[in-house]
Amino acid sequence: MKKLFTYFILFIIYPVISFAQANNICLSCHVSDENETITNGFPIVYNHLEPNAPLAGGNFYWVKFEGDEKGHNIIGITEPDSKLNIAPGGDMAVQLSCAGTYGCHGGRTSEFDIGKEDGIVDDTEAIYGAHHEDDSCLKAATLDVDEQGTTVGKSYRFLFGIKGIEDFDWEQDNTNTSHNEYMGAGEYDQTETISSLCAQCHPSYYGTGLMPGGDGIGVGTSSPWLRHPTDIFLPQKGEYAGYGGDGNPYSLIAPVGRCNLYEIIDPAQVKPGKDVVMCLSCHRTHASPYDKMMRWDHKNNPNANGGCSICHTLKGDNTYGLSAHGNTIYGVSRIGLSDIGYAKGNCSHCHEMHASIDGAEPEPVNGEPSIYLLFDDNYEYPSQNKNFCYDCHGPVSFQEGGVTNYNYSKTFGGADILEPDTIYDAFNTSGSSHNLADILDFIKSKWPSTFNEHSNPCSGCHNPHLAQRIGIDPPTSAVTRPTDHNSIWGDSEDELMNAYTSRYQAPYWYNSTNYEPDGSEIGDGSNLVDYVTFCSDCHNKSNIIYSTSLERELLPINWNVEKHGKGNADGGIDIKEPYSSNSLGYVLSCTDCHEPHGSSNKFLIRKAVNGGKVSGTILSTTEWKYLCARCHNSDNEYIHHHSKDAPYPKKQCCLCHGKGQKGSKGGYKKCGKPPIDCSNCHFHGSDDSWAPLGTGRRTF
Repeated sequence: MKKLFTYFILFIIYPVISFAQANNICLSCHVSDENETITNGFPIVYNHLEPNAPLAGGNFYWVKFEGDEKGHNIIGITEPDSKLNIAPGGDMAVQLSCAGTYGCHGGRTSEFDIGKEDGIVDDTEAIYGAHHEDDSCLKAATLDVDEQGTTVGKSYRFLFGIKGIEDFDWEQDNTNTSHNEYMGAGEYDQTETISSLCAQCHPSYYGTGLMPGGDGIGVGTSSPWLRHPTDIFLPQKGEYAGYGGDGNPYSLIAPVGRCNLYEIIDPAQVKPGKDVVMCLSCHRTHASPYDKMMRWDHKNNPNANGGCSICHTLKGDNTYGLSAHGNTIYGVSRIGLSDIGYAKGNCSHCHEMHASIDGAEPEPVNGEPSIYLLFDDNYEYPSQNKNFCYDCHGPVSFQEGGVTNYNYSKTFGGADILEPDTIYDAFNTSGSSHNLADILDFIKSKWPSTFNEHSNPCSGCHNPHLAQRIGIDPPTSAVTRPTDHNSIWGDSEDELMNAYTSRYQAPYWYNSTNYEPDGSEIGDGSNLVDYVTFCSDCHNKSNIIYSTSLERELLPINWNVEKHGKGNADGGIDIKEPYSSNSLGYVLSCTDCHEPHGSSNKFLIRKAVNGGKVSGTILSTTEWKYLCARCHNSDNEYIHHHSKDAPYPKKQCCLCHGKGQKGSKGGYKKCGKPPIDCSNCHFHGSDDSWAPLGTGRRTF
């Protein structure tokens, strides 16, 4: 009898629908020529005018009238997608219907093929009888999770097998105190979650991608993720713990799934560690005003209406938006993406949420997703030349127009040095550079809660979501201390060199009597980042750092006692302007002598110091004089034997200088001639204990 009734319904309904809306029975009730979204109690999902209050799933108006990128292309509403011939992240190649075999709603398996019995479950067969079932189990006041999903009518929004709590007005009132609640899970083996339904067509974007049509790669199983995680717990630490905190309650822009529908006490609260990220945290289900069915205008501003920063609370407009990468005027802009509408500074220039953009690509490098959703591998340990940052800060740049990064001597010293002009070149010079593998080894062992084996070594000094272009008024900075990775260092007055010490004197700007770092008349360090405190996070008297390049441990540095630091000279100094011999207590910044990335000189020594270039290339410790002579009197004999600070009388010369040439009648004519290797006595932490007539005084 039931089957006969079904045939009767199909016989009556189908002629009407085929005449009205090309084989889509759903549109007979859920469509409107006006802009209202609830009519006679029916939720409207397709308006012919722009809807005034879109419901939770969005509205097919946008995909019909504004383009394929805005939503799902449904039979009876639009033609098939003009660009995509298969579902992204899957292999489904049939246009969607609202329900049935090729739809989301209702049943999709053979048991629902009760009408035409043609092997295809259509819209009517899929939802047959569902509208008349008792759905009280889906309402908050009469919730029964065990009963949910047992039939189509008892499934969340007729999505067979899916569980949740249905809002009475389909979120038309747009309030976070009364809204849909979506079933989520913290693992991939659940089939009752809203995201598991999405995965049936987009399997590569879920779990391990092993579902039919998937790529066998998927999202991954733990951080660092390969694609944006879904059905994964919102972390209860770091920036994510801020979602649900004061001033950041549950947002309908970025909703979360609930693992336990019974435990929802306040719909406006989010509980990191218990609530989960889901597909609908970012996307609408039907269509939206924005590309990719996004809930906000991600292409133009990833943080529009909160956007990404609702979950990524440390990457908002006041943090990432102010960074060199996130700036909307000069920020990151990957070649090819601006052509399809991505604004400068958009997250997608570095991160491909699903390892694809615009449906197919530009394809990630090597064709597969990379950790942290990056379009290329993050870092190839222990390489010095395989680093994601080089993809823009290298000789072949993905950044539109390329990126020029000169060394410190030019950028902050004014020298006419045009090479290196990329970060890649600085790290791959023949002289010396910070060893990336050594950096990673050290920071992951020293600060394991911040860095791990997957981290990019550049992030030890630069947080890419915070690093700013250098500015003086107000002060801005490109560096973050490894001890405080989520805070820019050097962007406040108490983080500048004049705050570190009142005895700082900036060196001269190149060929000028103005001063570094900006060529101005300011020389007291009030315009310079406190690099001493910054560098001392790693280079201090306690840390043991192994150098692969030097094949030894680096020397400890205690800037509080060294003479170029806060320690005073012993008796006097012979020094060049802008320094004065009348003062014994100048304090230098690390960058007054050293490049931060690399140099053609050993020990990262700058090519230009204190207003001029060093007079030779420093290839060994015997050539320190090229550096020292930029500030100090370079007459070795005067410095050591005649100046008012000279500690060594001119006697017993051979003890230090060694024996001279052998005479024709035996013996030696005289002692060896200077200079002695400077590094015997002068290095970080040194005293003159090398000298046979040593005094025990500090010599650096």
